[in-house]
Amino acid sequence: MIMPAGLRPPLVVALARPVDSIPGADALPGGTLYEPKSDGFLH
Repeated sequence: MIMPAGLRPPLVVALARPVDSIPGADALPGGTLYEPKSDGFLH
């Protein structure tokens, strides 16, 4: 199977970072959708 160029190693790690607020619904092309975190871990 041939992988697309953007998925071939080496891949850059994208680390999460805290923000004060989440982007609005029109902030990104196609809109945004958020789901509540429900894995049992609270911060």
